[in-house]
Amino acid sequence: MSEYENWFSVRFPNIQATIDQSNDQESKLLKLACKEVWQHQQAEIDRLNSVLDERTKEWLQAIECGAYFENVAKPLKEENDRLKVQLNYMEACYIQVKKERDDAVYLKDEHRVARVRLSRERDILKKRIDAGLEKIHQFGKEGCLFPEWLTWAEKALRGASD
Repeated sequence: MSEYENWFSVRFPNIQATIDQSNDQESKLLKLACKEVWQHQQAEIDRLNSVLDERTKEWLQAIECGAYFENVAKPLKEENDRLKVQLNYMEACYIQVKKERDDAVYLKDEHRVARVRLSRERDILKKRIDAGLEKIHQFGKEGCLFPEWLTWAEKALRGASD
């Protein structure tokens, strides 16, 4: 017995009994009409079940998407935000270190310029001291009344102190 036959005999037991006993044409036509209506209703039920299944899938996907956002995307966004803050901090540190390096290079250049200038001044002073010592030696050879002054001047020019 088909699904329809079971449904018909449960739904219309009197008609089914009449068909079974009398084999009446009118009862058979009624049963056939009922079968057409049942098939149409069954097709509509199947269509609605299909729509329901589709909507259920959509809702499940939406729920999964929400769960995905909550479990995966939200932590990734938080990690991304944390990394952005870290990157900003690293950029600030880089700018500070670059500034310090530029200052150090500037100071190194200034130090080099100062060393060159002091070296030139030293060379000039050394030439003047040598010239002064030469004059003292020349003056000493010519006869000086106070030779200890010559010794004292020579020590002073050479940088010795008493």
